[in-house]
Amino acid sequence: MNLTTILKIGLIFLVLIGLIPVTHAQGEGLTELVSELMSNTNTLIAFIIQFILGLSLGYYSTKVIKHIIALIGIVIIGILLNVWQLGGVEEFVTRTGLEWSKVYPLLQSIIAAFGILTILPIGLGFFIGVIIATRR
Repeated sequence: MNLTTILKIGLIFLVLIGLIPVTHAQGEGLTELVSELMSNTNTLIAFIIQFILGLSLGYYSTKVIKHIIALIGIVIIGILLNVWQLGGVEEFVTRTGLEWSKVYPLLQSIIAAFGILTILPIGLGFFIGVIIATRR
């Protein structure tokens, strides 16, 4: 297995991790959530710009592959720490007197929107940029 294949697998894993909050959004399906977010022109323009940024990042970063692997590792560790931190948030919310069952769906919706609006376009563009750069 060469380094390019390992990088592609890592990037696919990174994009899928970014989509996990999207698939757990409550009340709406993924297609409804995406269509609602994409119906706003500002959101669509931001998505396209983020995709282009991710594309250029993926294309130019193939020369610094070892740094990219380290970056992917750092992002994965950060995601795991965020999941661990969510348990502490539950304890904090209970101490403040709020009901966790009412706050949690709101947090899931915010996380889903964050996943679609930031991780998805940059991750997708990065992945496609790496593929383009390795083909040339």
